[in-house]
Amino acid sequence: MVDYQSLMVLKKTMMNFLKVNKFDTSSDDYNETFTLKQFKVYLNKEIFYNILLKLKDKYVKLEKESEPMFKKNYQQNIKCIQSYINDYLKLDSYNKYRLNLTNIYENDKGVKILIYFIQVNNSSISNKYLKQICQVMLYLGCLESVIITQTEPSNQFKKDLELININRPIENDPKIYRIISYTDNTFIDLTKHSYVPKLITILRNKKLKEFIDKNKIKGIESLPKILISDPICKFYRCRINDVIELERESGLDYNLIDRQLIYRTVVN
Repeated sequence: MVDYQSLMVLKKTMMNFLKVNKFDTSSDDYNETFTLKQFKVYLNKEIFYNILLKLKDKYVKLEKESEPMFKKNYQQNIKCIQSYINDYLKLDSYNKYRLNLTNIYENDKGVKILIYFIQVNNSSISNKYLKQICQVMLYLGCLESVIITQTEPSNQFKKDLELININRPIENDPKIYRIISYTDNTFIDLTKHSYVPKLITILRNKKLKEFIDKNKIKGIESLPKILISDPICKFYRCRINDVIELERESGLDYNLIDRQLIYRTVVN
């Protein structure tokens, strides 16, 4: 039985994640005012399946137009994409719907992100899925990805994910690949959570240097630290060596609330 309500919650969280991270969602037909009936219609659009079909067509065209020495590489890519298409067609209704929440988005800096909802598996999520997602990212030109799984990934999946991620503090580096992993239960909208401090800004590169000079800080290592795996860092796509400015409330008196700005250095 398809739990449409849970899928709808995941989709809404995903759209809010994209919004706060300033990705363009105008190409997505989803509307947060959808009724459950409208959402079911939306799920039947087979978004991810159509992405794969377009990818295959792209590489078929490249294979036809390429020099003979490159044709074999394109043929291998086509074969790989076709295997993903075949896997999709074998899925049951629920897993097709879940995978149809998968889509790609782009921000104003030209960075593409792949939001990938892994289909349900009775066993732990293996690193096989990670390899597939990395291939799809390369095919689509995505530098970032968010993976949402229903069950907890395997230990090998987590180890490989740590090896893949590059957390360099270089703002315009075109080769920063980053994959963030969530389970359904941990993928929540932090902007709606009353106990989570509000993130004001992320200080990086030029902004960070100006902050250090202005406040006469010896170095970011002297600031309190926050782990890159912290929910705040994951939700706002922070990198190692970023400094984040947070606003939190603290009760000074029975009926008086004080808002404080706090700073944390992102570490591994």
